[in-house]
Amino acid sequence: MPERRKSIDGYALLPTWSDDLIDLRQINQVIQICETGSITDAASLLGMTQPALSKSIAKLEAQLGVKLFKRAGVGIQPTELARLIVVRGKALLNSASLLDAEIKSQAAGESGVLRIGFTPASRIYPLRAIPAEISAKFPNLRLNIQMQSGRRLLDGLMENSLDLAIVYHLSALPYEDLMKVKLIESRVICVVRPGHPILGLERGQMSKRLLDFRMASTGLNPKWLNRLSQQHRANATAIHCEDFITVIDCATASDVIGLGPAFAFKSQLADNTLIEVPNDFTEKFAAWLVGRPEVWQAPVTREIINIAKAAAATLD
Repeated sequence: MPERRKSIDGYALLPTWSDDLIDLRQINQVIQICETGSITDAASLLGMTQPALSKSIAKLEAQLGVKLFKRAGVGIQPTELARLIVVRGKALLNSASLLDAEIKSQAAGESGVLRIGFTPASRIYPLRAIPAEISAKFPNLRLNIQMQSGRRLLDGLMENSLDLAIVYHLSALPYEDLMKVKLIESRVICVVRPGHPILGLERGQMSKRLLDFRMASTGLNPKWLNRLSQQHRANATAIHCEDFITVIDCATASDVIGLGPAFAFKSQLADNTLIEVPNDFTEKFAAWLVGRPEVWQAPVTREIINIAKAAAATLD
């Protein structure tokens, strides 16, 4: 038995390591023999020769001072102690596997592959800077970038085909098994081209007449939409696209009203390609970083959050 060390300040210390402790490979060997009922079959699954596996089990039995298997006709029968190793050992192997995955994920800031998803709207400032800045800071890290709709990205996280994703609105909230943090938040504005008919109205009338025109947006709150008349709901949902470049193009080329976060139209507002008109929206536009728990503490994840937070400080 390993020697136990005394506690310090009331906290019990872990026992010191001993060469007599059973190791994970031996646990896996016992599990495979128990599940196959054959040393020969277990050896084949483990990529070992039958004599090598028999020798390893004999060494473990001598180490423990007990027999783990007994002959039963042409096969072998596990003892109660072998069954105990199976029950407790599977949990240990699973924990070790999770630890291995977490260590490798945390090392992703130095090397390996990071699978990250962006919605098409991420092509615009400020989130478009993330891949370039991450690549510069972690030169040994390979980026596998996917551009899909928010729902597809979230499904990819749940299916383990993605590590991280940046999505918009509150679409990530129902996914309780995923880690989440809000990266940026912005007020929602409406924009139109110069010469748009709504600009001829008194300022106090503009917000009341918005829904008389077709709108282009990346999505609207369903609760708000359900309170609208059939015609106003049709106008509000006339053009739905997750790509703000398309929203901008529609607003600059027609009488469609563009709807989205202020930062999405920053350059167009600066050069008067688009003009902001008043609205009564109180809901904020938000972008969320969502990820699998095993990658959440990785250095690269923390750096993505830092980049986005720095960019958010320059908004509005």
